[in-house]
Amino acid sequence: MKRITTLIIALLTVALFVTSCAPEKTKKPEDLVQVVTTFDAITEYVKAVGGDRVAVRSLVPAGTGAHGFEPRAKDLLVLQDADLFVLNGLTMEPWAERAVESVTNDKLVVVDTSNGVDAIALIDGEHDHDHEDEHDHEDDHDHDDEHAHEDEHEHEDEHEDEHDHEHGDYDPHIWLGLSTAIKQVENVRDALIDFDQAGKSVYEANAKQFTDQLNALLDEYEPKFAALENDVFVTGHSAFAYLCRDFGLTQLSVQNVYADGEPSAKQLIELVDFSREHGVKTIFAESMASPEVSRTLAAEVGAEVKTIYTMEAAEDDMTYLERVEANLASILAALQE
Repeated sequence: MKRITTLIIALLTVALFVTSCAPEKTKKPEDLVQVVTTFDAITEYVKAVGGDRVAVRSLVPAGTGAHGFEPRAKDLLVLQDADLFVLNGLTMEPWAERAVESVTNDKLVVVDTSNGVDAIALIDGEHDHDHEDEHDHEDDHDHDDEHAHEDEHEHEDEHEDEHDHEHGDYDPHIWLGLSTAIKQVENVRDALIDFDQAGKSVYEANAKQFTDQLNALLDEYEPKFAALENDVFVTGHSAFAYLCRDFGLTQLSVQNVYADGEPSAKQLIELVDFSREHGVKTIFAESMASPEVSRTLAAEVGAEVKTIYTMEAAEDDMTYLERVEANLASILAALQE
């Protein structure tokens, strides 16, 4: 009897030990905060801040520009059960308001990551490199005027090839600047905390880790760019005004923002002359934009074409932060030539 009692005690001890050492159960998918994002950079923000408390799905498919995307009815199904819909804002996604109105999801919270960003005004379709007309894009900004054209179009299940997108009054490429990206990440953090108070400490810690890395890049590259005599680089289209503002740089582009087709002959001649005069050795091209014009310009001036990342879609199996750093290193190397 004593041996049986001893055996039972031993088995109970083992059972208690196994139970205490068992890993905590992973949250069920339905218990996570359901987040829909628009494109890659925004997706990375949410994943970085949300960690294992969020389930993230991107609405814009790989290889499609967020600005020109036209969601079909099946694309909008992901919004039907979502908790948060996180977008860039500044009319980068002119279809977003219409998409939200087309679903019956009363709990859906729309998060515009451009809230509070110091936005750069566009002048005649181009970036204002002098930044004299910068606008403080406050939390209560009104996009009604920018979205007015949307009401003229009835949403259909098929893409409208001739749909005319307006780009608004401000440069939407805020995710390509470091200081503006920091504000976007903070907006993601605040939205997740508002929705999921239980995860507050997680969201704060994750956001700090991400923004600390962006601040570290700012601190590292500011003196490097400041020491250069040449501060002008040439890109496929002018998407880097916020990065330029961070580091006192100037971009010249072979295409205007959202322009279709090639630049005018006059514009190309001016770029060729400038590139020759300033000894430009590198022309940057983006994977989401046609590189043919960049190659033409490079051939004319004897320059090399190199990739610059726009983070609208996943690229080269690199994270957002890795691509930001790669861009900075590539631009610095080009300006040092």
